[in-house]
Amino acid sequence: MASLLPTVQGVKPFLIVIAMYAVASAMWLLSTSIGSALTGLNVMFRSERITRLQVGYTWS
Repeated sequence: MASLLPTVQGVKPFLIVIAMYAVASAMWLLSTSIGSALTGLNVMFRSERITRLQVGYTWS
């Protein structure tokens, strides 16, 4: 059983891979959340512009 347990040399690259994966997933989550927030702002600005145009047409 002791031979099946990974040695310190075998654990280090494994931890590095896990850390890299965690950083990559965090970056991906951050980028997707920023992208969705930006698209939401875009939609908000667009709808505001459309309503302003409609209000302008109704007032004129």
